Amino acid sequence: RVPQALEECASTGIRAAIVVTQGFADADEIGKELQENIIEISERTGLRIIGPNTIGVVNSLAHFTSSFIEVSEDETPVGQIAQSGFLMMGHHLVTNERAGFCMSVDLGNACDISLIDVLEYYEQEENVRVIECHVEAIDDGPAFLETAKRITSMKPLVLLKAGNSESGQAAVASHTGAVAGQSKVYDAAFRQAGVIQAKNAEELRLFSK
Repeated sequence: RVPQALEECASTGIRAAIVVTQGFADADEIGKELQENIIEISERTGLRIIGPNTIGVVNSLAHFTSSFIEVSEDETPVGQIAQSGFLMMGHHLVTNERAGFCMSVDLGNACDISLIDVLEYYEQEENVRVIECHVEAIDDGPAFLETAKRITSMKPLVLLKAGNSESGQAAVASHTGAVAGQSKVYDAAFRQAGVIQAKNAEELRLFSK
């Protein structure tokens, strides 16, 4: 039903959509085909899509969230990018802390709107003074390096790379359909770009404060 709904959105002039639904590239071959279908819709109509398999976005400064999980508003000048709804929404509930960010985007499967898109948005956003990233894979390495180098000359970019172990790589593949790269390659690229690396979620939140 999702492709049909997106076609209807585009036909009525809606310019952006958040697809919460799971079962696309994160699931199986049929799901991958369906995801290719919605990518085609996006490219043909200009409809920008976050997801699928995402909680969506939070903007505490605008008092807006698309999440079905309760979010405590927080004006901390951190812009978060996540590929995990738990990291985006659940961590602060478990630890009984405030969100730790004023804006957040859960990329999900990132069929259209990508890590680079959100990095560039936060780069220009005056209310974001630190960028916090949780990524499972980076599809366009050269574009990431170029963007990250530019950003880190102006504001800190703190990043947690998931899927560094064999079990982590299996979890990444089952979660978003992404394929985790070799950790040494990522480490070298992050150092080259001036990215601050976190070893776990606790470090990510600590370094972003």
